[in-house]
This record gives sequence, C-alpha cells and structure tokens, in this order.
Amino acid sequence: MRRYRHESRDSDFTAEIEVDADGWVTHYPGLFERLAVPAR
Repeated sequence: MRRYRHESRDSDFTAEIEVDADGWVTHYPGLFERLAVPAR
C-alpha cells in the first residue's frame, strides 16, 4: 500500500490518497473507499 498527498493549487484542500500495489485508489478521505479486493 502506498500513500500520496494531494494539494490543491487553488485552495487549502489536501488529501492523503492510498493506492494498492497496482496503483488503484483504495482510500480517498471523504469521497471513496474500496470495500473489497476482487479475487484474481
């Protein structure tokens, strides 16, 4: 799991976005959270 910090240039908005090993977003605070990982 990796985490990236997003900062808006136009406002004081920031977010810590978590992604899985493939780069898919798993958690975006206040907007999105993946509940299950599909079987491969």
